[in-house]
Amino acid sequence: MLETEICIVGAGPGGAATALRLSYLDIPLHFAGQSGFPKR
Repeated sequence: MLETEICIVGAGPGGAATALRLSYLDIPLHFAGQSGFPKR
């Protein structure tokens, strides 16, 4: 069994697309984005 942990830092278009793709592949990950809006 292969176990992988990935942390994606940044909730921009690239980070969000990567997180979405990895979730479709059932690869466990941690997603960290900016907590406030609007982005600065």
